[in-house]
Amino acid sequence: MQHLRIPKSMHPIRKAVRLILSSLFIYSLLFSTGSIAQSPAPYANREFKLYLNNFLNQDSSELKEFNTQLINYAQLERIDSILYPRQQKKNYFHRKLRRQSFVRVKTSDFFLQLDPIFNFNAGFDLKDSLHEKLITNSRGVWVKGNIGSDFSFESTFMENQSTFPTYMDAFVDTFKVVPGQGRWKKFKINGYDYAASSGTIAYAPFNFLSIRAGHGKPFIGSGYRSLLLSDNAFNYPFAQLNLHTKWINYSVTYASLQVVDRVRIYSSNLNEPLFKKKSASFQYLTLFPSKKFKLSLFQGTIFQVRDSIHPYFNWNVLNPVIFSSAFQYGLNKSPNVLLGADFKALVTKNITLYGQYVIDDFSSTRNALRNKSGFQLGGMYFNVFGIENLIVQAEVNRVRPYTYAHSIPSESYTHYGQSLTHPLGANFIEYLGFLNYHWKDIFVELKFNYAHYGADSLKKSYGKEVFASDNKAVNGLSSVNNSFLQGLRTNLMYQEIKLAYLINPATNLSVFAQIVNRSELSPITERNNTLIYFGIKTALFNNYYDF
Repeated sequence: MQHLRIPKSMHPIRKAVRLILSSLFIYSLLFSTGSIAQSPAPYANREFKLYLNNFLNQDSSELKEFNTQLINYAQLERIDSILYPRQQKKNYFHRKLRRQSFVRVKTSDFFLQLDPIFNFNAGFDLKDSLHEKLITNSRGVWVKGNIGSDFSFESTFMENQSTFPTYMDAFVDTFKVVPGQGRWKKFKINGYDYAASSGTIAYAPFNFLSIRAGHGKPFIGSGYRSLLLSDNAFNYPFAQLNLHTKWINYSVTYASLQVVDRVRIYSSNLNEPLFKKKSASFQYLTLFPSKKFKLSLFQGTIFQVRDSIHPYFNWNVLNPVIFSSAFQYGLNKSPNVLLGADFKALVTKNITLYGQYVIDDFSSTRNALRNKSGFQLGGMYFNVFGIENLIVQAEVNRVRPYTYAHSIPSESYTHYGQSLTHPLGANFIEYLGFLNYHWKDIFVELKFNYAHYGADSLKKSYGKEVFASDNKAVNGLSSVNNSFLQGLRTNLMYQEIKLAYLINPATNLSVFAQIVNRSELSPITERNNTLIYFGIKTALFNNYYDF
């Protein structure tokens, strides 16, 4: 297993940076609501990861992955020139437009890039009788860089105004958040105003140790979705310690999550009441039994919210040992403990298989409410039929009813009004297919998504809604009659075609046209949308609107 890393070199401020970062990390451990980390924004983007993984696999029969623990931005700039070759021009304006960042400073020990980021798009829904315009107007800034060989940083901020299609309006109005982008306030008549920020610092004082700190959302897995921990929900503060050797990696993450509901915490010292906070810890152990295969084990624990009834910090949050929470608390009690496994295999240099398994609660009875589990299985085929940069991906995700939920709603596997894993929650099966191709600076993506799920009704919980208490389960806590896909049988079809032209790889700036066809059918609901968009954007983040 190999990573893209920076060679060690002495730097005059290394000792000072090491002292500051070590102190910051200790502070983050003691006070988990403090400032912490995320994978650098653009390198979480699915399309970038696809072509980067293809690039890494081609020069070796060994399984390689991009190391997000410490980013060498100057090195990635060189990789961009290989992935997206174009004639080098000496003209300053051409370089800024087509190759480089807006502000770029590079010395032997320092690298800095600063860029404006934006998303300007407009569209309409052919099935909307009111013919309302669909717009997104996003503006922001992105700063990233390296200090010496041991320290990297990045930060983003975006201010947004949007109008959404009807199915998105229904979600936003129900859960009070824009998917993956936080709370909103009204904008004009039918629009939403919202903002999002993220930031990361990463420090590697030793070859075997790296630390990340900031505000964002990590992703665990190799697929489009993750059933263990995904970037579906809004950003949150977390601290992460990573130990890595040739054959074993171990990661411990401490997070502070929020419960977005109508119950707020009021204080005379605050101008605005706060949402309740809950702590979480995640342990991730990865083994490399061969150069073409990796197997990972996972534990996630969601602890009780801190409020007037539980005002004290639970120091058990800081336990770094994987599976310790499962032994201490069990799977069926409080706090909410989730276990899982994850694998990735390089079959050939062009074919990769991956998958996940998750277990929330356990029962030996097949249809018991406590039988909460799910699995993912997928694969990627790079350079299909020898056509360079033609990539096919297929994936299936299946999650049983009531998985990720808990008898205490605030201890559900959620943050800021959304699931920490899959946008459909639970009680579903989903089939995904992608075809991606890029030729020079032209990109094409075809996407097919079919899901079948059992929806909850207004008065009964059939197991899809992960915020609902187990105590409200339709058949009761002790029932053994909970069948997969119980509830309001719903079929969801989502098809997308996107054509883009890459202007500048430094910020993934592109102009694009997109067509989306979505249909949702249940005994009580029928929604159909045919959406057409045109725009220009810096595609840095994954936004999941395919639900």
